[in-house]
Amino acid sequence: MLVLFLLIIGGIYGGIFTPTEAGGVGAFGAIIISAVSRRLTLKILLDSLLEATKITAMIMLLVVGAFILMKFLAISKLPFMLADTISSLTLPRYVIFTGIIILYIFLGMFLDIFAAIVLTIPVIFPLITKMGFDPIWFGVIMVLVMEMGLITPPVGLNVFALAGVTGVPIHIIFRGVFPFVLAMIVCIILLALFPQIALFLPGLM
Repeated sequence: MLVLFLLIIGGIYGGIFTPTEAGGVGAFGAIIISAVSRRLTLKILLDSLLEATKITAMIMLLVVGAFILMKFLAISKLPFMLADTISSLTLPRYVIFTGIIILYIFLGMFLDIFAAIVLTIPVIFPLITKMGFDPIWFGVIMVLVMEMGLITPPVGLNVFALAGVTGVPIHIIFRGVFPFVLAMIVCIILLALFPQIALFLPGLM
């Protein structure tokens, strides 16, 4: 695992390949390591390919559906009307932002977080820009919320993947990831209080 981690992160930071290409390199590296350690069987390989195909097909269908939804929303002007309505309220913008984060955390508990973000971002993003928040800053927040959704019960894809690899019961892993959820919440609060943390490096470009 350490070799695989160094290969992926080192390749990205070294400019050898992009983060997207790093996914392919990481998958190939995992196959090689499993084969060398004699833990890779034909059944495991076929099951992994089948699961990857299912997930890819699901995500692609969601993306297609999201593009159709975005076209409809663009024609109807609904997101912009909603943004104007909410931004005209007397509530402070950080109260509205907190409500958006709570909404995503709640959706991440019951839905696939990728689907939740893809389907709601056409409505949420115009609202964020209307309230004067930086889009890059909001994107960093969304990455943290997405990671939180991947480890929160009952639908935590990373937890299910870890349980499948280690054989540890899912309820034990869910208890173990609780401190990480708290850490992500603290990170979101810090980013909300000090946006420069997320905007410092982009500001140098």
